Formats: sequence, structure tokens, C-alpha cells
Amino acid sequence: MEDPIKEFKEKSINDYISQNIDLSHTGRNNIKMGLKNLLGEEPDVKFNYKQNMLINETSGKVERKENELESIEIWYSYTSNGSPLVARMKYIVN
Repeated sequence: MEDPIKEFKEKSINDYISQNIDLSHTGRNNIKMGLKNLLGEEPDVKFNYKQNMLINETSGKVERKENELESIEIWYSYTSNGSPLVARMKYIVN
């Protein structure tokens, strides 16, 4: 059985992300502040990027392409049976 506090926070985060955020065009601080107001705590938000590289056939050098946002992770805390716990939610962007 899931913890009711964890379920509440997961639902709140999902609702906030689905109703307020364009995952490909938002900033980390926007998400943190919005969730802080909603959850009463400031979660950690991590953006994960694809590492795109290619080899220039003429020069033989490795060139990096602009990084593309791949996913967003949200880490938050909750208390279950008097013990503090940490949980993570991940949203795939591309």
C-alpha cells in the first residue's frame, strides 16, 4: 500500500506539470518555485540532456551539437511512519 502523503505529492506534481508546464520550454527555477508553493517544500529539479556529437569528415575532429533536453527529474521528500524518505519522478521530454 502506498503512503498517502507520497500519493498526494505525486498527484500534485503530476497535476502541476501537466497543467502548467511546457516541458521543452521552461526553466528549472520556474518548476522549483511553482512546486514549492504547492508542496510547501522546494524540490530538486534536474534537467537531463542528450549528448549529441558527430565527427567532421573533413577535419576528423569531434564536434558537439546543441544539447537537446531529454528528461526532467523531480526529487522530493515525504515522511512515512515517522521516517523521512526521498522519492523521484521522471518526465521524458524527447
